[in-house]
Amino acid sequence: MPTFKCPERPVLQGGSKLVTDLFDAIKAFKETLSLYEEQLQNKNFELFPFMKKTVQARLANEILDLDDYIEVVRKLKKVF
Repeated sequence: MPTFKCPERPVLQGGSKLVTDLFDAIKAFKETLSLYEEQLQNKNFELFPFMKKTVQARLANEILDLDDYIEVVRKLKKVF
């Protein structure tokens, strides 16, 4: 008589966490993206130290256009 083996349960990353914990982590990430978007719109670079150095070097000579960066953050928010 053939025996049936139950396949192993797939383990998701963070498999020992509750779904609600994973949901909270995703929600927090989305809120972080919103903060990044707001900071970029206000030209506040405290959360972006490398960008801050780059911008300070370029500000004297160019108009600062952050639309591309803001659009990337917006697209990330849509994915999550």
